[in-house]
Amino acid sequence: MNTLCKVLIALLVTFAVAMLGLNLKLSTRNRQIQAQIRAEFQRQELANTPVRGWTMPPLKGHDGKGLPLQVDLQGKDRVLLLFSASCGVCDENWPNWQRLLADPSLSSQLVPISFDKSVADEYLKKHQISDREVLVGLDPDIVKSMRLGMTPQTIVVRQGKVEHSWVGRLSRSDLREIKGLLNRESASKM
Repeated sequence: MNTLCKVLIALLVTFAVAMLGLNLKLSTRNRQIQAQIRAEFQRQELANTPVRGWTMPPLKGHDGKGLPLQVDLQGKDRVLLLFSASCGVCDENWPNWQRLLADPSLSSQLVPISFDKSVADEYLKKHQISDREVLVGLDPDIVKSMRLGMTPQTIVVRQGKVEHSWVGRLSRSDLREIKGLLNRESASKM
């Protein structure tokens, strides 16, 4: 019995060492796959976001009531908030955008843009933007040429040119950076 216990213990130790080695190998492979996914997402993000320095054309679409609406960005500083009602990450990002909308010094510079053909009043009320002018149904040629298809997307436009863009949920440091860009822009105009 004593020999049998020693053999079983030796087998268990060997099995545990083998499992540890397999676990380390799988963990390393998992990190490699995650890095590949991140790199692919970044490649896709770069291919689908506007480039810094690009001049933004006038944005054409309509308002929530279906009336034609054009937002001219030339010579202006704005933050474009691109969203879709069916985008779950957009819903998660609205609290961050609300922080920007609540700031009186920034509020007039924000332009919500919906990729939906029409935006339901309930959606606008849910995110407390029902009283704001929302650009809806953005011209597809502008979406394609300016690479605006990803949501949620936040774009800082300075004097009509793309200064910076973020795709996905904004972090607190992103919000600080946006406010810093806009405050720097405001201060440079004085």
